[in-house]
Amino acid sequence: MYVLFRNLTIVDIMSVFFGNWQPLQRIRAPLQTFVRETFLQGQDATDANLNAATNRVLEDMQEIVDTSFVCSRTIMFMGCRKNIEIILLCSK
Repeated sequence: MYVLFRNLTIVDIMSVFFGNWQPLQRIRAPLQTFVRETFLQGQDATDANLNAATNRVLEDMQEIVDTSFVCSRTIMFMGCRKNIEIILLCSK
């Protein structure tokens, strides 16, 4: 994400949000490098490697969603009186 925020303005990000992909053309090369190194772990962009990378990202996202859901439920059921317990649960 550093690649995005270092090279795009708020206006650029909003343009992308509303469907104008032009700002991303300026950072295409560094963005491709970031994806290859981070998600593909330096491997070629074959179907098998892309599928494996996608599965890793989805698994990581599932952990985040699960943690967020547990934290939300904890907050709803326990309220603010157990802040320390909530913080410890969310930091796992």
